[in-house]
Amino acid sequence: LCGTQTCNNSCSWGSCALGNVDGYEQNDSSWAAYTIPGITDQNGSDASITANINPSGDDDYFKIHIEDKSFAAIDPKFTLTVPSGQTYKLCVTYDCDENSKSYSGCKTITSSGNVSLDVGGCENVFQGDNDSGTAAIKVEPLSSGSCANYTLKVEA
Repeated sequence: LCGTQTCNNSCSWGSCALGNVDGYEQNDSSWAAYTIPGITDQNGSDASITANINPSGDDDYFKIHIEDKSFAAIDPKFTLTVPSGQTYKLCVTYDCDENSKSYSGCKTITSSGNVSLDVGGCENVFQGDNDSGTAAIKVEPLSSGSCANYTLKVEA
């Protein structure tokens, strides 16, 4: 499950180099998800991380809380940019703070793409319009994986 292996001058395989391991490990299961600092739905509030799939085939899990502020519209958008030649799957589940509603979406990405969720049903009409919630994010390599970095951006 190594990142790369290089042929040396004598045409035999040298040692396997894992390359850099990102600072979010061990986030390889939903219960060990790395918590990204929370954001709000106000303009300019977003979060962006750079990570890698290392060793190959290792899923990455993240979670982030998104707060719905007054006079702002919450439209969670999760954008993934993957290394050249790689295919990843981005899956997001958004759990509302005010009730037990949940929203989810997945997308296969070969260059750059996003998952956008309509979480307008989170609101509680008795306590006002509050669509705050926590997103669980899974980045899954569908190809061999790469020590090259991917970028995950979260906007609301």
